[in-house]
Amino acid sequence: MKQIIIVAPLIGWFMLMNSSAYAQIKLDSDSVRLTTQLVLDVKGMACQVGCANGIDNMLSRQNGIHKSKTTYVEGTSLVWFDSTKIFEDQIIVLIEDRGFKVKKAISTDRDE
Repeated sequence: MKQIIIVAPLIGWFMLMNSSAYAQIKLDSDSVRLTTQLVLDVKGMACQVGCANGIDNMLSRQNGIHKSKTTYVEGTSLVWFDSTKIFEDQIIVLIEDRGFKVKKAISTDRDE
């Protein structure tokens, strides 16, 4: 009889922990997003602060762009975005509108 009393709370605790873990997994899976990475060659930048950081600041305000990293020294811009909200061509035009020449290097689907 003592064994049943000890085992019953353990089973209840195990079931509670499993249901909480399931809910957490479900919440985490809802927040997962597919991100497309776009690598661009950017010509015409004169510095990191005004040009490269300016591109990143402008891109950060665009719907669908998760993040970007533009570097003057390398002449590149890496952009992680949701391709259901913004297209590669739109991103290129946004940077070109700032006076730079932009060419797509590579693009891959991957998690951020």
